[in-house]
Amino acid sequence: MTERENYFVKELIHWLKALSFALVIFFFINNVVIVRATVPTASMDPTIPAESQIFGFRLSYIFSSPSRFDVIAFESPDGTDTRYIKRIIGLPGETVDIIKGQVFINGSGEALNEWYLLEAPAGVSLINQSFVVPDEHFFVMGDHRNNSRDSRGLCAQPWENLFVPKGNIIGRAIFIYAPSISLIR
Repeated sequence: MTERENYFVKELIHWLKALSFALVIFFFINNVVIVRATVPTASMDPTIPAESQIFGFRLSYIFSSPSRFDVIAFESPDGTDTRYIKRIIGLPGETVDIIKGQVFINGSGEALNEWYLLEAPAGVSLINQSFVVPDEHFFVMGDHRNNSRDSRGLCAQPWENLFVPKGNIIGRAIFIYAPSISLIR
């Protein structure tokens, strides 16, 4: 092998090592640190418009628990491969009452301040309901209440298991990166 061929082989090996290291880092970040998802419907409008692509942080709940109003990415409570993006409304052990479209927690006389809602409740959103959230589970709802498949079980194809187990939470949705960039509140 000539000196030139030897140099080429060494350079090729160097680049292959660098590329391999970059791929390992990419797969680690993509599978351990971040969640990427597309929101195909308007169920989270106006917070996350339909067809938006989001980044979430998988490590959000390593040292803390999910909180009310967090927007989370999670696997379907029914065990299918479907991922959802919804807002946490009820925490483990709480009672969630929905009366005339307003949400009350643990019998409080004051409705939740839901600044993020798209429109006033209408149709199925006005059905009065009451839920007791089991331990290690969460009650979630979409921000577009009149058009959301969520823990209320009011859509055409409701989830069989209305509550999201803690183990199904993939991460907290942080920001939208397409079609425009914005933080998720």
